[in-house]
Amino acid sequence: MAMITKLEFVLFYSLFMFFIITISSMAGATIVKNAPPPPTIPSEPTLIDYLIWWVNNIGYFFKLMSVSSDYLLFGALILTPFLITLIYLIIEVVRGVG
Repeated sequence: MAMITKLEFVLFYSLFMFFIITISSMAGATIVKNAPPPPTIPSEPTLIDYLIWWVNNIGYFFKLMSVSSDYLLFGALILTPFLITLIYLIIEVVRGVG
């Protein structure tokens, strides 16, 4: 049976958090407070508009980290496994465990 490595877990869980934070912030004003407007593409876009949209979308993700919500427990349940694994990996790197 193939097992997932610690690094793969951190990478996959990071993608999961990226998805959850983005989707939950776009859910509506009743759940998320002070959410910035998402980046948009003009009605007649050029190639530069598409490239700028990708950069703006990544910047939007980091803006969403400052958004407040009434669902603190939900955020704690999402972040706790990631933080425990990340701390464990850092301890292993410091100790020199391969």
